Amino acid sequence: MTSGGAAGLIRGMAVTFGLLAALLWGVTDFLIRVIGRSVGVHRSMLYAQGVGAVPIGLWLACNPAARWPLHDPSPTALAAALGASPLGVLATLALYRGLQVGRVGLVSPIAGAYGAVTAALSLAGGETIGRAAVAGIAAVVVGGLLVSIPARDASGARDGSSPDGRAGALWAIAACIGFGVQFWVQGRFAAPQLGAVVPVGIYYAFSTLALAVAAVIRRPPLALSPRDAASVLGTGAVAVLGFVAVSAGLATGQVAIVTVLSSLQSAITVGLACALLGEQLARHQWLGVAVIVAGLGLVRLG
Repeated sequence: MTSGGAAGLIRGMAVTFGLLAALLWGVTDFLIRVIGRSVGVHRSMLYAQGVGAVPIGLWLACNPAARWPLHDPSPTALAAALGASPLGVLATLALYRGLQVGRVGLVSPIAGAYGAVTAALSLAGGETIGRAAVAGIAAVVVGGLLVSIPARDASGARDGSSPDGRAGALWAIAACIGFGVQFWVQGRFAAPQLGAVVPVGIYYAFSTLALAVAAVIRRPPLALSPRDAASVLGTGAVAVLGFVAVSAGLATGQVAIVTVLSSLQSAITVGLACALLGEQLARHQWLGVAVIVAGLGLVRLG
């Protein structure tokens, strides 16, 4: 295979894994919005993270090939995976809280702009991509910004003008920054050496332990109804698949492309909210969706 063919294959894998992560996380964010108000942030996260930690831990324990990077790990890669974990926990807490108090159509697109943060850090760090891909990334970012501009309600006020709207937006901004830095650290220093599964396993082990310790200290009610338990566990299962997909994409070295594409989760979440919760998109938000689709085409060509 020629060097150009190999580069195209790697880019195609990055695009595929990035879009798969977007699909899985888009569904996850929608489910978080549905269950967050009835179950609460702490219980939702504790059980959802536990759902991810158990199967990944069993997979690593039973599959020697999956844990081969741990035989002679790079200290830098391990430090990066461990250092990215608390960032991911804090960003996830911010996202859960934002979706609990704000509207999906406002919170999800803002939080989903983390791809722009990661891409900026990656390009500043020397990652090189083609001009078409750069234009595509820029289009995706612009489209995400258009989608994130809140629509006016029937009274003429914007979604972000209410106290809940402002709170949701602030939590979303915190999640955006946290995820952006987390994925840059993971993609630049951890995933290329540790592979797709090990960094995700470290994150889930850390987050589950941290949330369990917080539960012992705060002693919140942890009981769930059968219906809530099914929803929370299902959300956790879909989320962990998204983390594995994005980690596999980051392992290709195409950090900017993978994270920008995975951040399209917001468009999927907003679409589900429109279809199932009755939230509506304004004209400028539909324009943003069209710009995102065009940007995807450029990224794939680049």
